[in-house]
Amino acid sequence: LEEFWDSGIRAADFFMAAIGPGLEAFSRYDEVRRADGRRVEVGEFLDEVRKIVLEFALERVLGAKAGAGAVDGPPQFALLTLWAYGLEAPSDEARKIAQSTGVSLPELGSLVRVEGEKTRIQKARERVKRDRDFGLPRTGPVPMVDALQRAILMLREGREALAQYLDAVGYLRSPAFWLVAQALAEILEGEDEGRDLHELLTLREGLVRVAQVER
Repeated sequence: LEEFWDSGIRAADFFMAAIGPGLEAFSRYDEVRRADGRRVEVGEFLDEVRKIVLEFALERVLGAKAGAGAVDGPPQFALLTLWAYGLEAPSDEARKIAQSTGVSLPELGSLVRVEGEKTRIQKARERVKRDRDFGLPRTGPVPMVDALQRAILMLREGREALAQYLDAVGYLRSPAFWLVAQALAEILEGEDEGRDLHELLTLREGLVRVAQVER
C-alpha cells in the first residue's frame, strides 16, 4: 500500500490496485481457514482487504495516524467516499465503505441521499433543505461531520454565535475536529463547501479566544 501511495495511485484506483496482491496471496492455497477452522471465502477475504485499505487511506488522508482513532464513523465515511469517488459514489461501494467504518447508510441520515445505484453525499446547504435541525444538540452527542456542516451554515452569523455553538457541542477545542475540517477542505478543493471549510479553519484561533472571553 505504501508503494502504491508513493507512486501517486489514488481514489478508486487505489482500491483496485490493492486487490491484486491480496488475491495473489489468497489464491496460492486450495483453501484458507481461520484459526478456529472456519473456511474463508473469497468475498469475505476481499472485505478484509478493503478494511485494511480503508484504514491505510484514512490515515494518509488525515495526515496523522493518531488522529484516525479519534474520528468517528460518519466523518470517516465522508472522508473516504469523497476521496475515492467524489460527491457521488456507486451505492454498493458506499455501503461497503460505511460498513468498514462501523456505520450503515441509514444511520448517516441526511448526510447521504441514496438514489438507486448512486449514493450522493449531501453538502450542508442541501442537507438543511431536508433536515433543518441537523447538527443541533438534541438528546445525544452531535456527530462530528454534522457539527462541521452546521458550522459552515453559521459562518455568516458571526464569531460569537459560531464559538458558542462549537463549544456547546464539544468540538471547539477538539484536535480531531479541526483535523477532519482540514482534510475535507483539501478533498473538496474547488467546491463551495471546500472554500467554506477553509474559511472556518482561518477562524479557529479567534473562536477559541471568543469562547474564553465569554467564560
